[in-house]
Amino acid sequence: MLHKTQLRFLGIVAALLLAPALSATAAGQKCFICIKPVVDMPVIMEKGTVRSPEFTVKHKLYIIKLQADNALPSGQLDCLMGVYLIKAPDHCEMFNFHLAFEAEWKLYAGTQVVAHGIVQGRDGNYESDNHQTSRWFASFTGEKNKKYVLEVTFTKDGSALRVANPHIVIDLTPGSLP
Repeated sequence: MLHKTQLRFLGIVAALLLAPALSATAAGQKCFICIKPVVDMPVIMEKGTVRSPEFTVKHKLYIIKLQADNALPSGQLDCLMGVYLIKAPDHCEMFNFHLAFEAEWKLYAGTQVVAHGIVQGRDGNYESDNHQTSRWFASFTGEKNKKYVLEVTFTKDGSALRVANPHIVIDLTPGSLP
């Protein structure tokens, strides 16, 4: 059980942590909680190619991720997205939850490919909360005011993820907030 002094201390710490975000919002400025992704594009995960709308960025580090709603049981969603939980046993094959996300991607600045890669297998680059799971599959450092387009070619049928409302999202990395 917490004493009154401990509760008061926790309240002060919480207020100090939230004050900059709340004051920035009140002043009409962007806060770290309020920043929207530069791209948030729904995908149907069928074999084939999708292209993002053209977007501009700041000179910051960005991540590219597949984000899905937690509409499937956690273990099944992790297996389908290729999320590898380092300290958990791997039961994907045992339950026939086969990987549904494999792709090749290219980032264009105009007509020039400035970054590219392949998404295969499983890895531990992910984040998850009560509502969504995201698998980070690429990153790049943007050049201020340069125009980019992301092209993703799904090389495997990922329609099993469709019920989870998958999106390709391009967002600032957590350490790159303004």
